Amino acid sequence: EALRILASENLVHLESHRGAIVADLSLSELDELYTIIWSVEFAVARKVIPIIDDGTLARLRSIVDSMLVVRRDPLAWYKLNVELHRTFMSVSGWSIAVRIADECRRNISRYALAPDLFSDNVDLWTRRNTNFVEACEKRDLDAVLAALGDMQDHTTPAIREHFANRLASTEGGSR
Repeated sequence: EALRILASENLVHLESHRGAIVADLSLSELDELYTIIWSVEFAVARKVIPIIDDGTLARLRSIVDSMLVVRRDPLAWYKLNVELHRTFMSVSGWSIAVRIADECRRNISRYALAPDLFSDNVDLWTRRNTNFVEACEKRDLDAVLAALGDMQDHTTPAIREHFANRLASTEGGSR
């Protein structure tokens, strides 16, 4: 049953007489997932900033502070990153949007967690998350959108480039 759930989320392919095989994404699919994430998060930000409360802001600050502590542990850091964005998005009350973003992030996590990519970028990614939280704390929608835009314009292409290079080296660039 667990494998069927993973297959429904495109994380594995079930093959007769072979079992489950971890599914790779194409560059197009990676681009699609990131487009969905950013579209949802920008829409959510417009709803959240006018209503975000002090308790949520304190939680966001706590998460980003924890990221500094675990920045040498890719899995722990990524879980906090997901929690940061999920906590922010949950304020909207849009449970479908949160679920969609969660599924997209599950599908891309293995690419963001590549050891060399992660170690080269974790400090920059943490700084971008800190900028995002600071903009939230000011309740400044333009600054929040700019912080999200910075993530979209820089973090996503870094992961995409790393993934494209990996595809080219392992598959001869066939995808």
